[in-house]
Amino acid sequence: MRIAVLVKQVPAVDNVKIDENTGTMVREGVEAELNPLDLHAVEAAVRIKESMPEGSVEITAITMGPPQAKASAAYAVSMGCDRGVLVSDKKFGGSDTLATSRTLAKAIKKLGSFDIILAGERATDGETGQVGPASAEFLNIPALTYVSSIDKLNDEYIEVTRSIEGGHEKLRAPLPAMVIPVKEMNIPRLCTLGGKLRAKKTEIPLLNA
Repeated sequence: MRIAVLVKQVPAVDNVKIDENTGTMVREGVEAELNPLDLHAVEAAVRIKESMPEGSVEITAITMGPPQAKASAAYAVSMGCDRGVLVSDKKFGGSDTLATSRTLAKAIKKLGSFDIILAGERATDGETGQVGPASAEFLNIPALTYVSSIDKLNDEYIEVTRSIEGGHEKLRAPLPAMVIPVKEMNIPRLCTLGGKLRAKKTEIPLLNA
């Protein structure tokens, strides 16, 4: 089984600054981190891997951004992903959520077929929550949002529980599928020293336009 996780580098929450003239977030010179809500997607992917026979699951962390964004993919590797990929090109600068979703979908297709794609609920630097569902639309696969648990998974379909207003609902979707967890789904693990060393040795290849 092949799993992809979409991760994003964002300004660290404690260092967010707003330009008074433009009203936009200042990114230059600000410390960055992996988007906190993406950590839950990475954790979900690693738990799937741990529940399957050894060697039967490969997880690829995919991030889009400037060259320094590869640090987010590397962090995902330190948590347990097998490899990371950076999607980066000057042509992608200033992409809105639609362009970002289209680019990520193309990158996913280029990397081969994936059974499950996981994405964070939203990014702290945008709060739109559109990239995961829109990427699924470009890939023509179902998008399961607000997922609080993965109840069953095999080579053909996935069953999940969704958190909805007033309760929960059970859904089954054929694979491949996009899964977007809520933060209550899990508690992301801390990186071990071994994970950090493995990430340091893992090359993060570049995909460009």
